[in-house]
Amino acid sequence: MENSKLNVGNIIIALFFFGILFGSLIISTIMPEKKISVIENRDLAQKPIFTSESFLNGTYFDKYEAYHSDQYPLRNKMLEVNGLFKYKVINQKVADVAGSKYYRSNDGFIINQVVPLSPIKLINELDGFTKESTKLGIDVFFSIIPHKTVVFENELPNYLPSYGRENLKVLKTALNTVPSLHLIDVSKEISKVPKEEIYFRNDHHWNTNGAFIGYQKIISEMNNVFPVIGEPIQKESYKFKQQSKDFYGSYARSTTLSFVSQPDHMIIPTNNIISKNIHSCNSKNICEGPVFADDALTDSNLYMNRYEYFGQNKLLTKYKNDHPISNKTLVVIKDSYALPTIPFLAQHFKELYVIDTRYFATSANYKNSSAFEMVKNFKPDAVCFIINSSAISSNITDYIK
Repeated sequence: MENSKLNVGNIIIALFFFGILFGSLIISTIMPEKKISVIENRDLAQKPIFTSESFLNGTYFDKYEAYHSDQYPLRNKMLEVNGLFKYKVINQKVADVAGSKYYRSNDGFIINQVVPLSPIKLINELDGFTKESTKLGIDVFFSIIPHKTVVFENELPNYLPSYGRENLKVLKTALNTVPSLHLIDVSKEISKVPKEEIYFRNDHHWNTNGAFIGYQKIISEMNNVFPVIGEPIQKESYKFKQQSKDFYGSYARSTTLSFVSQPDHMIIPTNNIISKNIHSCNSKNICEGPVFADDALTDSNLYMNRYEYFGQNKLLTKYKNDHPISNKTLVVIKDSYALPTIPFLAQHFKELYVIDTRYFATSANYKNSSAFEMVKNFKPDAVCFIINSSAISSNITDYIK
């Protein structure tokens, strides 16, 4: 009788196990394939095409295993439960995600450890870019935007050394060696304001308040060379409000909500002094598009990148101002930190081109081009680099000159 009970128990366990296994296979087959994982910020594996060659060399099975893993039902929920268990149950203060380490401070700010970086490649590219631009009568500015981790570095525990401040110091020294480059040190202005008011809790970017301080500093420095662009517009000229939907940023996507103490919220300008005059242009150079992407604020996706309200990250964007402060043209070469500064900067220029060098490599039309080649065609009065202090990797530097 006892053996009979054991056999029945074993059968139930086996049926339960195989039910989950085959049930997940059936569900993943029926459900539509997901293209991307927002929570992991990456493309998901798609169902591989069966060929006799891939079957014989084994690559088909490897690809199918990756596909099944990526398309597994409730995969995001399981990632969140795993993160919650590590943080709440075993008190794991550091999340290690794909080799990057994240720490949640006592104040609830998620901070990423920064490794030592060398600016040599960036400086070499800037040196050539600035020399050639100067020959064409184009002034070149470089804004040093301190990455979030630079400012919050003291919050990291001793066992998690980070090199954000050292990288920033090395970068400043190196940039000062580039002839004719106008250096704009935004970090001095940022240091005058409590860091909690400048950066998001669970995203690596600065918030609207920080970006506005950056905009004012950039225009103030450019005004020394081009007085015609005017002084920075004061914050009191705008009406800002807090957008209601929660903002779970890049660090929340990497570590899951288990590391989030509270959501962030976007602060946006609501009066019409930007939108009524400035328009984005399409590929046919028809300039009737909006400046702000309202969809980024209303999307119900928990991990929606609401930061893209200020503009998309893509290779090239053009803005035209119907009533500019000046008739000058500016090119901004940027990473995502620049996004919320663009609408404010655009008020001072007749035309503003935005180039993101990270997208040259993936563009069929521009992979053999560079930022400098585009600048030559646009013939601007000035170029301004707006890049955070940690963004000096090859996908930034390879396509400058």
